[in-house]
Amino acid sequence: MVPFSGGNKLYKSKCSSCHGIGRQGYYENEFHGDKYVPSLVGYKIKNKAEKHYSYEYLKKMHNDLDIEFNYNKIDILKLLNTYEKYDNFLNDNNLLEINGFWQKLLDNNGFPASRPPWGGIAKVNMNNGELLWKIPFGHRLDKNENIISKGDINFGGVLSTSSNLFFATGTPDKMARAYSTEDGKLIWERELPFSGSAPPMTYIFKGCQYVVFTATGGQFIGFDKKGDATVAYKLDQCINLTS
Repeated sequence: MVPFSGGNKLYKSKCSSCHGIGRQGYYENEFHGDKYVPSLVGYKIKNKAEKHYSYEYLKKMHNDLDIEFNYNKIDILKLLNTYEKYDNFLNDNNLLEINGFWQKLLDNNGFPASRPPWGGIAKVNMNNGELLWKIPFGHRLDKNENIISKGDINFGGVLSTSSNLFFATGTPDKMARAYSTEDGKLIWERELPFSGSAPPMTYIFKGCQYVVFTATGGQFIGFDKKGDATVAYKLDQCINLTS
C-alpha cells in the first residue's frame, strides 16, 4: 500500500506529477532511461539534517534542476509538517520499510560511463593481500564490430583446477576461456551459444576430465540475448586422472 498524499491541493496540483500521487517517487531502469524522482515517503526520517527539510533547500534543489519552485513558504512548511506527522505515525506502527535499487551508469551510447577496462580478473595472495597480477576479462564490440574495451562486465564465475589452469565465463562476448594461474595468460577460448551465467563446473567420467559451462545469457545491458544451454568440453587426449 502506498502512503497517500492527504488530499493536499498544493501537492496534488504541483508535486504529484513528478513524485507520484502517493509520494512514492519514480525511477527508470537502464533499459528505458535514467529518470529518477526521489520518494518523499519518510523524507525527514531518512534525512536527519534539518537543512534537507527547509524551504530554502527544497527551492534550490528544484531550481538547480530547472524546475520552478515559486510557492508560498508557509504553504510548503505546512505541507512538510503534515507529511512528517503522517510518516511518524506509519513508522511508529511499523508500516514503513526501505527498498533500494541499483542502476548502471551508462553513457549516451549505452556503454559503461567509465574508462575501460570495465571488468577483469585478479590474483591476490590471501595471506598478505598482495596483488600478484590482474588482466582484463572479455571485450566489448561496438555496432561496427570494433573492440572498444578490452575488459568487460561479467556475471559468470571462475573455476580453478589443480593443473595451474582456471576457467572463466560470464562476459557479453559469450566466450569460455582458460587462463594460466601463474601469470593470467590466455590459454584457450571458445564461443558459447549464449553468455555464461554461472561458475564453470568440472567432473571426471571414464578417466576423462570435463569442464561444463552453463550458458543462459545475461539480463543486463550489454548482453544481446538469453537462452538455455549446457556445454561441456574435454581434453583432446584424455588422461586417466583416477589412476
